[in-house]
Amino acid sequence: MLRKMREDAVCGAKLLAAAGPDVITYEATAAGFVLGVEGDATLIRGIEEATGIRATTGAASVAASLEALGIKKVSVYAATPEEVTQYTVRYLTDKGFDVRRHESLSFGHASEGFRISPWELYGEILNFYRRCPDVEAIFIAGGCFRTLEMLATLEKDLELPVVTTVPANMWHCLKLAGVKDLVHGFGQLLEKPR
Repeated sequence: MLRKMREDAVCGAKLLAAAGPDVITYEATAAGFVLGVEGDATLIRGIEEATGIRATTGAASVAASLEALGIKKVSVYAATPEEVTQYTVRYLTDKGFDVRRHESLSFGHASEGFRISPWELYGEILNFYRRCPDVEAIFIAGGCFRTLEMLATLEKDLELPVVTTVPANMWHCLKLAGVKDLVHGFGQLLEKPR
């Protein structure tokens, strides 16, 4: 299914282009990871060529976010099945990151992630970090996770950056659009100058 989504991405981007956005993003992060670094870059170019508008993907946004934070060693906590999480690990490794550990929750549907409260997720990430303390950041993979409410507190308590799917994509889109205003209260990444 994740590969099938790619087939309609450029067509969908053309429809969005009618609204005149500054940036178009293909937010399906796991679908970008499945494409691999080259496939993801090809999709971005395809969207840009078809629309004349700057583009990114969730996968590219995560990598750009980790790079902007100066991260090399990262652990991945993912909503996806192990098979898909392996694509995430491969993508990040191919981009030059040292993925020290990963865990897959293997959700069958994104709605399972929506049911986890932000503070329940906070507790799960604290436990995850205890199993992989030798990292510079944690990447929480899954747009289904509600992280915005607790992200700043989690980073403060872990004393390291935590990159999550939705804020990473927001940050990268703002950067590509040339928006310099900082966004406070939702983690280090959005507070970082672009």
